[in-house]
Amino acid sequence: MEGLPPDVAAAIARGVGAYVRAVPRHQLPNQLRPLQAFRAKALAARSGVLIAALDDDTFRNAVLDWLDEVHPDLPPEDQAILRLACEREDGWEEQLRALGAEDDPEPVTSPAPDTGALEAAAARERERAKQAREEARRAKAALADERAARDREIAALRSSLAEAEEALQAAAQAKTEAERERDEAASAADKEVRRARRSVEAAEKERDAARRDLKVERRAAAEAAREVERLERRVADLEREVADLKERREPDGVEGPRRQVRRSLPVPMGRFDDDPQTLETWLDHDGVRVVVDGYNVTLAERGFGKMELEQQRERLVTELGALVRRKGVGEAIVVFDGNVVAPAARRAFRGPVKVEYSRPGEKADDHLVALLDVLPPDPVVAVTNDRELQERLREKGATVATSDQLLDLLR
Repeated sequence: MEGLPPDVAAAIARGVGAYVRAVPRHQLPNQLRPLQAFRAKALAARSGVLIAALDDDTFRNAVLDWLDEVHPDLPPEDQAILRLACEREDGWEEQLRALGAEDDPEPVTSPAPDTGALEAAAARERERAKQAREEARRAKAALADERAARDREIAALRSSLAEAEEALQAAAQAKTEAERERDEAASAADKEVRRARRSVEAAEKERDAARRDLKVERRAAAEAAREVERLERRVADLEREVADLKERREPDGVEGPRRQVRRSLPVPMGRFDDDPQTLETWLDHDGVRVVVDGYNVTLAERGFGKMELEQQRERLVTELGALVRRKGVGEAIVVFDGNVVAPAARRAFRGPVKVEYSRPGEKADDHLVALLDVLPPDPVVAVTNDRELQERLREKGATVATSDQLLDLLR
């Protein structure tokens, strides 16, 4: 947006600056996060950075939603100019330039600006934007219906894949007629995988059609794409499991199956690995377990360090228990350093969270790492800010989250 009148550029910068100060830091583009703590006067000196951020479609849509839903305390003129700069209808740049104060060498004889016409133009723009949003909402409802139908199809697919897994497990356990049952189970699994691939292809076609027909609902279409990608990863995981079962299934005389290797969970698309929402997505994974470096969480900057150690332990176990109940986590274990807790002070906790203490002379870090050797090879989310411990846990196949991510979900 070059060549804007100074007063129009200042109005846009004020509006974007108000949005930057109002929303959570993780919702801002990287280049704007350092500006969140600036006062309005300091932000005015960085108007170029604030205005340039509107070139990103996602950021503009977020500012429009903020204007519509929050109704910020901005002057009506600033709101109208910011809305025009975000919606970018045909001729928007000319309209912005026309809204600027004109330099007139003869102010005595020049006519007063037609504020009524400006307000009428702004009202027309708001009405067009309102109509566009209504169309977007209707399109979003139609997409929701299509997604519901696809979810039902995916549920049926999951059921079919679960039946295939049961058939493969039964074939692996049968020692009599091993060769014949192995071939039948592999054939059935291959058929289910092919069906799954066809279902994924159909879902991709539906996704592409929804994108063409519902362009105004880009964010909803992106959510549908992520759902399809999640299903693709699930199919890939099943294919790996089928391959593992085929590899482990040996003729009579072999001692037994090889030990499965734990794999870390993928970071959701469009998010950072240290985003609290990323941890929340990991906790939704089937069969996931959680192990927590207890004092590393309670003594973090935003933890419970002002409390006594016993109160810290009780606070962490209570709030973590509420979280794992809500998310349906299979197992949660918190490890505290036993060298700073007298045996008599180690109280038992009831609930979904298991509490363990390191043995005398044993570090809590070593106890955490040893846990991964005895847990089943299901996904494990390990929580700590200790970088050295994080690397040791990753070597064991754990998915590492930070104490700060967990504290964000507990509050």
